[in-house]
Order: sequence, then structure tokens, then C-alpha cells
Amino acid sequence: MHNSNIENRVDRLEWQMADILQPIGKSPRASNWRRTIGSFADQPEMQSVFDAAEQERERDRQAFYAEFDDSPSSSPSN
Repeated sequence: MHNSNIENRVDRLEWQMADILQPIGKSPRASNWRRTIGSFADQPEMQSVFDAAEQERERDRQAFYAEFDDSPSSSPSN
């Protein structure tokens, strides 16, 4: 490969990396998630959604643990 070919490739890669890295840290969404904390506190509809999600997660958790409780013992038999 000629030096000019390598230089061109490196130059293109540098531009591509600059494009990729430019938005990092400059996105307006970077810290906006914090503004949502507590924003649904006075909305009973959202509380019912949260309650349903919590109940579903608890059912999922119980089903997961039930798999281990119902499984045959792994202790060796004599």
C-alpha cells in the first residue's frame, strides 16, 4: 500500500469517528430522564399501571422460584 492510500483511509476514519463521537455528551436527552421522576405522582391511572407491573413482576418472580422448589433434589441417593 502506498502512504497516500493509507493517509486517505486514516483521514476518512478520523472523519467517521468524529461524526460518531460528536453527539456523545451533547444530546439533550442525556440528563432529561431525571425530570420524569415523580411526574406521575398525582395520576391515579399511572399508579394503576405501576401496580399492575409490580404484580406481574411478583408473579414472574414466584414462577421463577417455583422452578427450583419443584425440581428434583440433586443430592446423590445411596
